Amino acid sequence: MKASTAYGLFCFLLLSLISESSTAQPHHTVEIYAHRGFRAIAPENTLPAYAAALKLGVDVIDIDVNMSKDGTLIVTHDLTINPQITQTLDGKWLTKETPIKELTLEELKQLQVGRINVHSNFHQMYPHHIDMSDVHIPTLEQVIRFVKQTETYPVRFQIEMKTDPTQPNLSVKPQVMAKALAMVIRQTHIKNRVEVQAFEWQTLVDIQQLIPGIKTGYLTEPDYEPANRGMEAEIGNGQIWTSPLLAKNYDYDYPEMVKKMGGSFWEPYELCVTKQQIDHAHNLGLKVIPWGWTEQEHTDFNYPKIKQLIDWGVDGIITDRPDILKGVLAVKGQSLHFKHI
Repeated sequence: MKASTAYGLFCFLLLSLISESSTAQPHHTVEIYAHRGFRAIAPENTLPAYAAALKLGVDVIDIDVNMSKDGTLIVTHDLTINPQITQTLDGKWLTKETPIKELTLEELKQLQVGRINVHSNFHQMYPHHIDMSDVHIPTLEQVIRFVKQTETYPVRFQIEMKTDPTQPNLSVKPQVMAKALAMVIRQTHIKNRVEVQAFEWQTLVDIQQLIPGIKTGYLTEPDYEPANRGMEAEIGNGQIWTSPLLAKNYDYDYPEMVKKMGGSFWEPYELCVTKQQIDHAHNLGLKVIPWGWTEQEHTDFNYPKIKQLIDWGVDGIITDRPDILKGVLAVKGQSLHFKHI
């Protein structure tokens, strides 16, 4: 064999090995949860945001639900109207944080939520947000119907029930919220493609009783952490949020508590979870889906933490930037298909 031929063969084999290594599959798949649709770029919790997420090809779309005065589940994050993103039909910015549960569906339809006030904290957090006209707060049923009519692949729904035991004057009761959501899930036939999540665990207990076998995600945040040990008597530090369980009785072992409650997912704040906890949850048969917090972290995508979570083996990530997460997963070797084609 000539030297030039041998060298050419060596280069070919080397390039083949490099190519094979660069496309090797990771030992697990991380699913992309589009937080509030596509919050950083499109108007959150709206049909345009969900349309963008579907075109991007995410695995799960995240939906927040509150209840109107007349008992309709509507898609919005806060317990009150958020003046930073809410205008009247004639373009005036709202200034009053009226509780959602005090407004009828018809009154909510008179609001626009397609823009961010340039003088608000939201505008600083999301400087690349694309403002849109004539965008309104949808009902949960509208979003589900829209996704079913628009999707070109089987996306899943993640629905968060927004109740708050620390603000009973602003929040509907867990049983009321769970009953309304169970009715929508049945009517829209999405039981097998929905994950229900909540910070107030009692709502998850209630919906598990109403729909046996429903997949549920138990959310935890920094206030639940062991740093607050001995403070359970204070509102919001584990006792009320994790009712009917008391965190200190389980040595703050949240995966163990979620397992006992019959949950499918443990969903911790990304800065508060450890690899040991993730492994522990997996050993219990739970999936771990961390979430980011732009308001707290001052970034809509925490690159070092996200890469660490992927390496630690989380099952999914709830993110304001599903577009960036998709790119990071691709570079780290996960095969990503263009699901919308």
